Amino acid sequence: MTYLTILIPCLNEADTIESCIKKAQQFINNNDIDAEILVADNGSTDNSKSIALNNKVRVVDVEQKGYGSTLLKGIKKSNGKFVIFADSDDSYDLSKLEPFIQKLKEGYDFVTGNRFKGNIKKGAMPFLHQYFGNPFLSFLGRIFFNNKIGDIHCGIRAFNKDKILNLNLYSQGMEFSIEMIARASFENLNITEVPTDLEKDGRKKNRPHLKTWQDGWRHLVFLLLYTPRWLFYYTGLTFFGTGIILFIITIFGKLDLKFLNISLDIFTLFGGCIFLLVGTQAFTFGILVSHHANKMKIIPLGKKNKDYLLRNLNLNYFFYTSIILFLLGVVGVIVSFSYWSYFDFGEVNIEAMSRIIFPSGTAIAMSIQLAITAFLANFMNIKYNKE
Repeated sequence: MTYLTILIPCLNEADTIESCIKKAQQFINNNDIDAEILVADNGSTDNSKSIALNNKVRVVDVEQKGYGSTLLKGIKKSNGKFVIFADSDDSYDLSKLEPFIQKLKEGYDFVTGNRFKGNIKKGAMPFLHQYFGNPFLSFLGRIFFNNKIGDIHCGIRAFNKDKILNLNLYSQGMEFSIEMIARASFENLNITEVPTDLEKDGRKKNRPHLKTWQDGWRHLVFLLLYTPRWLFYYTGLTFFGTGIILFIITIFGKLDLKFLNISLDIFTLFGGCIFLLVGTQAFTFGILVSHHANKMKIIPLGKKNKDYLLRNLNLNYFFYTSIILFLLGVVGVIVSFSYWSYFDFGEVNIEAMSRIIFPSGTAIAMSIQLAITAFLANFMNIKYNKE
C-alpha cells in the first residue's frame, strides 16, 4: 500500500490545477516519500482534466455533483494509508505539507489546518468569512462537538483513510467539512490542527464555489441537526421552563409588577400554555431524533453519565404520564362545562373560565403529544423480518 495520497478535488480549475500538482510533486521529491497524487474531477468543462493527465497524475471521474461527493469518491479510490486533501484553487501550498505528516507520524488520526493560527494573506478570505462567519461557526462547532478545532472550514486536511471511511460520511455538498469534524469528534478520533497559511485564490476568471449566505445557512442548519441536544433539548427545556413560570404566577389571578408598571393576567397564562406545548414538542422530538440517529449510527448518544436519561428512558412512562395529563384535562373540561351550565350556558366570567379551560386544554394537548411520541418510538423499534 502507498503511504500517502495527495488528493486534489477539481471543478474547472484550469488556472491553478497545474500549480497545485507541481507543488505536490515538489513535496514528494523533497521528502522522498512514498506517495501518489490523485485528482478527483467533478465534471470539469475546461481542460483541467487534460492538464492533470499531462502532468502524469492519476485522475478519477466523479459523476455525483458536490464538494463532499468529490472528496468521498477520491478518498475511496486513493491507494494511500493516509490521505491529504487540499482545495485546487492554489490557496494552500502543497509543497509545505511537513506539519501534517509529522502529526500523522505522532499518531493522530485526523489533522486539520487552522488558517487563523497561520497567515491569511490580504484578499485571501472575504471579510465576512474571516471575521464573522467562520469564527462563529467554529465557535459553535467547539461547543456542539466538544473539540478544540478553531477553523471548522479549513480546506486542507490529513487523516488515516480507513478511520475516516469508517465514519460513513454521506454529505454531498460543502457541509462535508463540518460532517467530517463532527463524526470524528463523536467517534473520539485523535484530532489535532496545525497553523496553515492561506494564499489568495489563484484563479483568474472562475468565481469561488462557496456561496457566502447559502452555504453559511446550510452549515448552520447542519451544525444544529448534528446536535439534537442543543436543537431540541435545551430549546425545549427553555420553552418549558418559561411556560411553567408564566403558568404558576398567573393561574390563580393577576400579578402586578409595579416596578415595571405592568400586569400579568389571562393572556400571560395563555402564553405560558403555548410555551409548555412548544417545550414538550421540542423535547419529545429530540428524544425520537436521538434514539433514531443512534440506532442508524449517524449520531451516537454521548457518554453514559452525560446522556443517562436518554440511555435509560423507558418510553412506557410517556404513556403513563399522558394518561394522567389526559384525565386531568378531562376533569378540567367537565368542571368548565359545569361552571358554564350554572349560568344556563349563557355569559360567564371569562377570566374565571379561562383559568380552567386553558390549563385543561394544554394538559390534553400535551398528553396527546406524549402518547404519539411513545407510539412512534415503539414503531421505530420494530424489526422487519424479510423472511
